[in-house]
Amino acid sequence: MKLTRKVRLTDVCDSRDNNFNLLRFGAALAVFVSHCPPIAGLEVVSLTRLLGYVGVNAFFAMSGFLVAKSLFTRNNMRHFLGSRVLRIYPALIVAVLYTVLGVGLIFTSLESREFLLHAQTLDYLFKNTLQLIWPIPVTLPGLGWEKVNSPLWTLPFELHMYLLLALFGGLALYLGGGLARIVWSVYFLAVASATLLYFADYAWGLEGYGLGHDRYYLRFLSMFGIGVALYLVRERVVLDTRYFLAILVLIALSSPLRPLFVFAAYGSLAYVLLYLAYVPAGILRGFNRLGDYSYGIYIFGYPTQKAVMQLLPQINVFQLFAISFLLTLTLAVASW
Repeated sequence: MKLTRKVRLTDVCDSRDNNFNLLRFGAALAVFVSHCPPIAGLEVVSLTRLLGYVGVNAFFAMSGFLVAKSLFTRNNMRHFLGSRVLRIYPALIVAVLYTVLGVGLIFTSLESREFLLHAQTLDYLFKNTLQLIWPIPVTLPGLGWEKVNSPLWTLPFELHMYLLLALFGGLALYLGGGLARIVWSVYFLAVASATLLYFADYAWGLEGYGLGHDRYYLRFLSMFGIGVALYLVRERVVLDTRYFLAILVLIALSSPLRPLFVFAAYGSLAYVLLYLAYVPAGILRGFNRLGDYSYGIYIFGYPTQKAVMQLLPQINVFQLFAISFLLTLTLAVASW
């Protein structure tokens, strides 16, 4: 692995020779691994839960940066929205059909016709395919499972982040000049506020300020918005090995102190990911040519894990991971 001491973000951000596919694969794998213990009937430990949590945050941080690059490189809103639809929906529709017509139909206790025409099945099909309304249905009739495809709950937030960026980005592109700066000031004031509230909530357990599940908007606007911000100030961002190592040391030292750890780890997450995406070179870059299987792993993984556990209830958590990941990766590659 080659390691350059430092690069300026603006000099490398347009290059396709990067490690984003590898990083997204790692984030999807972290989410996949975090689901194995509870599906296998084991108690969920803090480290396992943290894996999934960081994996989802990493997806949003990288998405904010890359989606902002897509918008401002082309300056074409039709292309931007079309690309987002093609990124999300074709594979999602297949995953929803796989969950209902494959996993659901096989394991439901209902008759096939009753299952397929059940109001709960139709509701699941419609809302999980559309993905614009949250909360989405999470189970199917006759399964007895608390959730049938848990990771899908984050997709409405991802879509809402796209639409919010399209709104502000479109206004900024249309207005231009000083008015565009005002538009971006409003956007980043919202991002900064969401970040402070999210960090405080997560660090001190403030129960979301009475927002209930809407507190997730604070988390995802924060992670996504920081990614957008780093793209917009890319000319001033230096990806330096010394900064990267200093951040890792700070995160390690702050780990016993939850508030400090939250601010250090999640405040720097987007920078750490961009460093890993653009600085380490050599053999790692070969992964980028394989394709991006992360989304497929993310949306096909959970129902596959549940199905494997249902068919082979005697297996342990390591066997569950090995069998279900091989099947999921096959589906992800085919989906890609």
